[in-house]
Amino acid sequence: MKCPVKYLLVRVDQDLYDGYRTAGGLKIFVDNVFQPWEYSMTEAMVVGVPDKKGSDPAYAGMRIDMRPGDKILMSYAVIYDYVDQPDNDTPRYKNLIMYEGKKYWKCALGHVFAYIRDGVTRMVNGWVMADPVEERRTDYDSLRRVESAVLASSARDAEELATAMPTIVERRRDQAKIRNIGQPLLGEPALSVSEGETVWIDDRYVQTYKTETDEFLIFRQNKIIAQVSS
Repeated sequence: MKCPVKYLLVRVDQDLYDGYRTAGGLKIFVDNVFQPWEYSMTEAMVVGVPDKKGSDPAYAGMRIDMRPGDKILMSYAVIYDYVDQPDNDTPRYKNLIMYEGKKYWKCALGHVFAYIRDGVTRMVNGWVMADPVEERRTDYDSLRRVESAVLASSARDAEELATAMPTIVERRRDQAKIRNIGQPLLGEPALSVSEGETVWIDDRYVQTYKTETDEFLIFRQNKIIAQVSS
């Protein structure tokens, strides 16, 4: 199937995620009727690719590495962008194409983060997949409550307080650990960072994405500021 320049044509199993699976495989269902854009499907199957990208400067440097049959990871916007919403239940989707009773979606090249072929995930168009960096810090409000309890009880001592130090786990928005990085956009320099390394990033351009079984950060290579020293 042929599709217009600058777009892929894709299909999805369902428009919205209906739940997420835990590490143990348990599926937790969600109410995707409330704020449905938060559950837009971000995994799709490619059914058509353009012969060429065209000359639109918005797509300068982008490659068309995908083939029909590839699975892709894509932006939330592919499914949920709409041109009109007469009421809360019937949005008219911007990228939806109906053909012979089947749903197809046009996906701009810039909205493709990665494609998966033969079980291997390949990032495209300068996108980076990363994991958040977590930091632990002392929860001083809770610490004061624990300390008061210790002082009030003769059965506890300072050593026990030290082992019960309350902490808060926070995710940094300005750092990320690279999980998958591919080639840069054509014309941009290749970065000397590798998978597993931690980098400083411009947190204004970081997005959190979730699939049914995974959660990760997405940002462009040109938003990496520096490598964090080990």
